[in-house]
Amino acid sequence: MNKNTALLLHPSVSGKIRDEKIKEASRYKTHKIHVKTCKKEGNNISDWIKAEKQILLEFEKLYIYLNL
Repeated sequence: MNKNTALLLHPSVSGKIRDEKIKEASRYKTHKIHVKTCKKEGNNISDWIKAEKQILLEFEKLYIYLNL
């Protein structure tokens, strides 16, 4: 978890900005997963779901950490 992720969880950041940043991070992570799996045909949706799940878990862990 990095400084940018922590900033996104700050109360002053609007939900729209946060959602867009999550989508952006998911796109990047999806690309990394897709390349790692040798760009297998038909894995696009499962790669996206896997990436988004990882991103959301990262945000959730950080949110819990910041609110303890």
